[in-house]
Amino acid sequence: MSNKSKTVLAALAAVVLTLAIAGPALAAGYFAGDYDLGGNTVTIGHWNPASPQQRFSEEGVAPGRLEEAEELFNCTITFDGIDYGALGEWYLTRLMAGDSKYDFWNVQNVISYYPLVTADALFAYDALVGEDYFEGITEFDSYVIDQMKFKGKNYVFSATYAYEPMDYLLSGSYLMFYNKTMLENEAIEDPQELYYAGEWDWDALDVMVNQLTKDLDGDGENDQWGCTKITNWLAESFVRSNGVKYAEEDENGNLKYTIGTKYAEEAEAALNQLQEWNLVDKVWTPEWNALNALQSGTCGFALYLWGLWNYETVLDNCDFEVGLVPLPKGDNADRIMIPAHGFGGMALPANVAQPEAMLALWEFLYNDSTEVREEQFEMDLSKFRSRENAELVLSLTELWEGEIKVMYVGELGIPEVWQGNRQVIDDVIFGRKTFSESVNSLLPVMQGYLDDTFND
Repeated sequence: MSNKSKTVLAALAAVVLTLAIAGPALAAGYFAGDYDLGGNTVTIGHWNPASPQQRFSEEGVAPGRLEEAEELFNCTITFDGIDYGALGEWYLTRLMAGDSKYDFWNVQNVISYYPLVTADALFAYDALVGEDYFEGITEFDSYVIDQMKFKGKNYVFSATYAYEPMDYLLSGSYLMFYNKTMLENEAIEDPQELYYAGEWDWDALDVMVNQLTKDLDGDGENDQWGCTKITNWLAESFVRSNGVKYAEEDENGNLKYTIGTKYAEEAEAALNQLQEWNLVDKVWTPEWNALNALQSGTCGFALYLWGLWNYETVLDNCDFEVGLVPLPKGDNADRIMIPAHGFGGMALPANVAQPEAMLALWEFLYNDSTEVREEQFEMDLSKFRSRENAELVLSLTELWEGEIKVMYVGELGIPEVWQGNRQVIDDVIFGRKTFSESVNSLLPVMQGYLDDTFND
């Protein structure tokens, strides 16, 4: 990237900095006083222990702070964990053995959080803090902490250990790549322009994908397509972008399976739209791998998980100009949404020995100056190859309001409900059943799983 481009992106970062990262996570100085952890070993648990360590290395944003914290709090800090899928059981094993009294646990809605909180394995910290605590955290942290309340109590106290929301959008959001060169050759308006004009919706995408789908060589078979396949796990995010929540707490705090009840109209509309593109318009490429299909240069749009995480890889393998745009606004949605694959944060185990001291320690470890945060923000922006894509992502940091693809029923939370969701989705997209036929046949079973796991 040229020095001029870097200067432009740095200026862009400064414009939105106060909105995107205003105030450090956990207000500075909230936990005042001296804390002594008695020389105990503090373990930061994570499915990839090297990840939370990185910020304290010589190349990280807080070199030396780990050692400073150890001296100040009289403790030794280590990082440990196990494979993503087994992390919850690893935490429970430590709890049952009494080894978790000085642990921090990274939890996520799609893996360990709900199995732990429903087993009373986490510590609710509400009694330790007042309302001013929540007033001092970032807007992003507020979204995550609020959504991860359970039965009205707070267990997650920090969204993560990264810079939010930019870093989060970079790693876990569902966006669309598009072949900008192809669209220009077809005289199709740039989707980013429609997005900024408030006109990026299903109708706009429908026109584009149909216009792009063509038989270029006259052999009777399409060899250019409007979009990669949007089925199963990718379709979950498309449905969510129409305002659907697959499960939601009712007024009594009980979790209800709502795709076939409260949000039935929205879900049916989204799935019928996908069915139309698949079976009627036939605008989807036959290639099942969205990344491969996009890189082949034969399709216009690709809905892809972790799109920004793979941004550089995608562009390195495309010999055409690539643009970015969020999922279009659904017919039933009141705004554009950016569904995250999953989110989480840090929690304390139920047997934590000194909860206030532990929260104070975390605050010390991750409370960075505005200058440090600005440097990281600019580094995140430096990965983008164009001003247009950088501006698009910056705008999303202000647009995101905590929406997540499937909040309660991830594959490692309640796999039966997760599989049921996908069965309904594929039943409709492939024309095996109508929406009502599929969802109504599964709804009682799905609600039963939720009752067994979540409801009193």
